[in-house]
Amino acid sequence: MARIPWGALIAGLVLVGPSAEAGITSIDVSPTPIVVGKSTTYTANCTPQPFKWEWDYRCTEGGTGSWTPSPPDTTSTRTKSYYESSVGSYDLRCTAYYQGGGYPPPLPTTSTLIKSVTVNGPDADTITAGLNTNSSGYPVMTVTVKFQVRSGTTAIGPYTDGYPQKRIRRPQEEYDSGWIGPTEGVFYFFGSTGEIIDVMTAGGSGWGDILVDDVFDDFYQQNRMVINDCFATEVYYYFTERHFQKVKTGPYTWKLVEVE
Repeated sequence: MARIPWGALIAGLVLVGPSAEAGITSIDVSPTPIVVGKSTTYTANCTPQPFKWEWDYRCTEGGTGSWTPSPPDTTSTRTKSYYESSVGSYDLRCTAYYQGGGYPPPLPTTSTLIKSVTVNGPDADTITAGLNTNSSGYPVMTVTVKFQVRSGTTAIGPYTDGYPQKRIRRPQEEYDSGWIGPTEGVFYFFGSTGEIIDVMTAGGSGWGDILVDDVFDDFYQQNRMVINDCFATEVYYYFTERHFQKVKTGPYTWKLVEVE
């Protein structure tokens, strides 16, 4: 079952249990830094091995939420994986249960470790397809542009609790679309990584009057991601604005170029 976020280690640990010698000593996180939309694995280290583990978490982004899920996730192994779908800071708690010997058996003792973590949001989008490529189709000619959304050098994952938007400007026409999407056109996540898919079109009335090699559209485009944190508050991530032109390449084709 997917649960919502957590990520890169940012804070200290709290150890509670029968003794410092018998209990959880640390929680490892892999991979790090943690990026939204991807799977993260947490591994508790302890001595000796308990008979049961329980995992839960709470949001600490701008406040402290309740421990979730309730009851906690129970496992017989010390490893737990989650899809980190939201951004922000969290406390991750692991509790180990120990059963002593004798008859009747004593009540189980516990060891609890809390680790504070943060899930990182994106900071850039990179074009991976669609530039300088002839369009397909006629009379509506399309070019599919793919923007891979990244946090540092890592592509965010597809399991992200959010959506993309874009803004188009044509200063020469005093035009500004404002932020639109994701319902306008085809503009969504796709594939095994977080990608924005933008299907751009051209054609229709007046197409035959445009000469080959002419620029028939000159515009600026900026994308952003809107992603929920663990309290369902929207967080906005803005990317670089790009200058594009649409150029006619043949009687039934055009291409998209980026102006440096």
